[in-house]
Amino acid sequence: MQFLLILMLTLLQNLFVWTYLLGELSSPKPIATKHFQR
Repeated sequence: MQFLLILMLTLLQNLFVWTYLLGELSSPKPIATKHFQR
């Protein structure tokens, strides 16, 4: 039971990371380009 809980938590974390990365890539002006342009 505890193993399932940990697995679900890690999956949720990965989901948040992927959605954040996708949002950064799809955004018109990502933060990375701002850093590179200065």
